[in-house]
Amino acid sequence: MNDNNKDVAVLNTLLSTVYDSVKGYEESSRDVDSSAVKTLFHEGAKERVEVAHMLRDAVTRMGGEPTDSPSMLGAAHRAFLNLREMVSTREDKAIIEEVERGEDYIKEKFEAAIGNVDLSPDTLTVVQQAYTKVKMGHDRARDLKRSVNV
Repeated sequence: MNDNNKDVAVLNTLLSTVYDSVKGYEESSRDVDSSAVKTLFHEGAKERVEVAHMLRDAVTRMGGEPTDSPSMLGAAHRAFLNLREMVSTREDKAIIEEVERGEDYIKEKFEAAIGNVDLSPDTLTVVQQAYTKVKMGHDRARDLKRSVNV
């Protein structure tokens, strides 16, 4: 497994970030008023669960132990959002903006992994396949944000 340690570490980092995204979508879907936006956020969470399965399977194939927990940064971000929610009113527009900001973050994490020259070709393929799904979610959130900012 020594040859796979770096790949497993990168995949588990991405996996933690995907878990953050799932939680973010789930929490946001509870906070928005618009049923259409709720549906989009539910779909986003479902798609991220699929990405998580893809990454978990890759880690397992390499003999690694897939992480089961979100990142500390994600937990801190959600705590900040919960605190902010207590002191301000949350409108759908603000929630959509936060989701889009999270989408920018996850997209950047995947792009950094794709640029990692130390990853094996097999791992890079998995990351690129997952990135395709992440990018679609990112673009959907970006377009949603633009539609409410018009």
